[in-house]
Amino acid sequence: MELRIARRIAKLTQLELAKRAGVDDSFISLIESGKRDIRRVDYETVVRIARALNVTPDELFPVPEEPAAAVEDIARPA
Repeated sequence: MELRIARRIAKLTQLELAKRAGVDDSFISLIESGKRDIRRVDYETVVRIARALNVTPDELFPVPEEPAAAVEDIARPA
């Protein structure tokens, strides 16, 4: 689920979410706009944001699955 969608479902502004999560509101804006890669955010911050929205970190920032072919290529002996 996208951060913006989760925030809107929770009926929070960026500022309200930022205060609850203990981050700067510009940080929330950067993530929502795609200017900040959430994969480069430390896990504790992700947890705080997720908790502030009453969701799990996995719901908020799911790890993309690798295509099966790529996994097979890696696992195949040379």
